Amino acid sequence: MQIKTKRALISPLSESDFDDILEMYKEPDSSTFIPPLLNKTKEYYLNFLAGKVETNKTTLGFWVARGLSTNTLIGTLNLNEFKDTGINHIGSHLSIKFWNKGYSTELLTSIIEYGFNTRNLEYIHGIMSPNHIVSKKLILKLGFSFYQEYDNEGSMIHLYRMSK
Repeated sequence: MQIKTKRALISPLSESDFDDILEMYKEPDSSTFIPPLLNKTKEYYLNFLAGKVETNKTTLGFWVARGLSTNTLIGTLNLNEFKDTGINHIGSHLSIKFWNKGYSTELLTSIIEYGFNTRNLEYIHGIMSPNHIVSKKLILKLGFSFYQEYDNEGSMIHLYRMSK
């Protein structure tokens, strides 16, 4: 399944995307607000990505976005269950070249539509660190509302929620 937006093509994550994603992970500040991806080895990243490809075989939840005209990696997107909690959440991890240009809004809007219309989810969540101002602005712009604080292994995170 592919999803076309105004500027991008969203496709399921595949091993052919790994090299481009690894380059994105090396960018300064790329994973600042994604603690599981901070300062890891190449082997860790490859295993992490391979796990996402495997998960896609049962429930499509991990994508890459590439420019329509350039095929350049814009970033990765997700709509997946958060740690076996039953909470389905969205996320985006974009290459720095695409920050502050409206790509997350454009791409996540399509992923939200997929979640509600194709997967028939009742709720979709946004999960973030309380001090991640950019993500908070994005999630509110997309139409989510604050839902609750959540203790994630000793660190508080904020959950935002949108209903179908």
